[in-house]
Amino acid sequence: MIWKNDRPGDAGMAGKGALVSAIINVVLFILWIVFAGILFAASGSY
Repeated sequence: MIWKNDRPGDAGMAGKGALVSAIINVVLFILWIVFAGILFAASGSY
């Protein structure tokens, strides 16, 4: 937001970087939940 008027190219790249980072974090969180569920189910402790 700060570079929106002064450096629009850099502002766009920063926004895309933030979006990619958020998507990667969500995907990794989902994979972590799935992996934990598989380990929990495989342990037979349910």
